[in-house]
Amino acid sequence: MKQVFLGLALADLILLTTAAALGWITNGSERLFVFHFGLGLFTTIYTVFMHMVVYVYFIVCGKIVGEAVERADLDHSLEKRAATLKTRTFRFALLGILTAIATAILGARIASVGISPEGDPDAARRAAALTVHMVCAIVMLIVQPIVMTIEYHNVESQVELNAEALAALDAARESRRAGARDQESVN
Repeated sequence: MKQVFLGLALADLILLTTAAALGWITNGSERLFVFHFGLGLFTTIYTVFMHMVVYVYFIVCGKIVGEAVERADLDHSLEKRAATLKTRTFRFALLGILTAIATAILGARIASVGISPEGDPDAARRAAALTVHMVCAIVMLIVQPIVMTIEYHNVESQVELNAEALAALDAARESRRAGARDQESVN
């Protein structure tokens, strides 16, 4: 999962910086706005997808660890550690999702801000909306790599936890097989 996550995160960072750069170049002009808008929308959907894939990974791993604990009659601390990782990851994934969605909503809103019912543009209101969107985009560009770094470290910890739980499960199975062989040799 670490390699998959790195691929997803790298693609997301490329999309985020490309959309931001295009937005900076666009600077509110209509000519490039359509491209920035489309790429921003796609990037937002991709960012949400990436964070959700990571969270679903933790849900599945939690189930796997729980099953291993139950079948091998292990200490429930492994299950608790898996739940803690899932909760911590959810909090940060949610932060990444919310900053992406907020930036997208503010960007989409620019198209209609400052246009009166008669169709006359209000340059001051439009400039203010652009500034708010740009500030939110900058915050998002700072938050996303931090969130991705935390998610990556949590994925690393979960991979180790999975290996520990599965090794304990294998050891319990081997112990049962050895016990069954000993029982057969006695009979």
